Amino acid sequence: MKNPFERVHNALDAGIDRLGRWAESFNPYVPEGVTQDGIAPVRIEEAGIKKLAGKVVVVTFAIFLVWAIVAPLDSGVVVNGKVVVLGSRKAVQHPSGGVVEEILVREGAQVRQGDVVLRINPLNIDANLRQAEYEYINAAAVYSRLLAEQVGSDTIVWDTDLRSFGQHDQVAEAQRLQFALFRSRRAEMRDQTDILHEKHRGLLQQLQAQETVLRLRQEQLAPLAEETRNLQQLAKDGYVPRSTARDAERSLSEAQATLATLVAEIGTIRTAIASNQLELSKLRAAFLKDVDAQITETQKQRETVRARVASLRFDRSHSNLKAPASGTVVGLKVHTVGGVITAGQVLMEIVPAGQTLIAEAAVPPHLIDKVRVGMTADLRFSAFQRITTPVVEGVVRLVGADRLPPQPPEYPEEYYLIHVETTPDAQHRLAGHHILPGMPVEVIVKSGERSFLSYLLKPLTDRLARSFKE
Repeated sequence: MKNPFERVHNALDAGIDRLGRWAESFNPYVPEGVTQDGIAPVRIEEAGIKKLAGKVVVVTFAIFLVWAIVAPLDSGVVVNGKVVVLGSRKAVQHPSGGVVEEILVREGAQVRQGDVVLRINPLNIDANLRQAEYEYINAAAVYSRLLAEQVGSDTIVWDTDLRSFGQHDQVAEAQRLQFALFRSRRAEMRDQTDILHEKHRGLLQQLQAQETVLRLRQEQLAPLAEETRNLQQLAKDGYVPRSTARDAERSLSEAQATLATLVAEIGTIRTAIASNQLELSKLRAAFLKDVDAQITETQKQRETVRARVASLRFDRSHSNLKAPASGTVVGLKVHTVGGVITAGQVLMEIVPAGQTLIAEAAVPPHLIDKVRVGMTADLRFSAFQRITTPVVEGVVRLVGADRLPPQPPEYPEEYYLIHVETTPDAQHRLAGHHILPGMPVEVIVKSGERSFLSYLLKPLTDRLARSFKE
């Protein structure tokens, strides 16, 4: 049985012979083709050279074919991006706008966190704040007075919020006015109740007098009735004139009528006493109802003004705009003292210092399936000379959850945002390069490996996969 290597060698020799015969058919210098008279054709031994050349070609092709099948090539997604600061730029804005009083920084200035970078004229805010505070002080003082009236206290316990204003003139004035009103309303209420109490006492005295008279009349009525009965019996027996008996009957009837009148008057007095008590209760109920209604209204007003005071104090505290972070001022948009800024307008941005720089890139939607968090990537900084710029390695830290709309001219088409962070070794290699936010960077995300042959055949296989479809 032949050795497998011997069979390969024989097959290789046969292939080289066929290749040589094919090459001879195109050679214009074959000796048999030279017909010049008197000159003997030159014989050249070409067999060895042809065999050697053929072997070199076949071996080279075989090596290339094996390399194309076996050798791995990196497969990746190449996108363009830029250098950004992790955490992005910090915008400087004013919540309500106003007039620029002073500009304390210039484009590119270095600032520290908390430094004042811009001042807004506070006159309008101060005026509104003073008015709101005065309204709140009055509302708090009124609320304190109403609570004292509600519980019937002899003095006012002032709201603790008034103490936060310290020795404010408006606080003292509001307390003085409300205490004077408290005493006035209390005196008026006391006068009205005193009148009703006095009336009540008068009615009680009348009731007592009438009840005394009634008791005396009742005591007198019994003997008079007995006397009348005796006279009637004597008149019947003829011992006294009938006129005397009739006079006694008349006196008894008058006494009984007087007694009935007294009972009626006593009932009227009792009704008047009850009515007076009801009027006193109504007076107190009406007063408390009015106080309760005022408390509810004052509380609403107080809360509304409290919110306005807090808002204006917030605006006042932002009259001096401060740097939100230490770094460099970029994108300064305010250049005129006395100019007007609008609420929420971005006046400048601070690029934080000492923050990690990352690469931000836009991946087309048809390539996003090849990018995953944790994949490695190569970063090339096109702003540097390529001969001196190392290719550094990074790791994909963020892949956008959804596509973003175009942002021309930087991102003219829809895209997915990715963030690539350099590795510690890459940061060490870039230590000698001055990398700034906004620099362009080429990102090559390594999505896997495949052979060179599959790379060459992929367009053909993709075309065949779409072909022969009805």
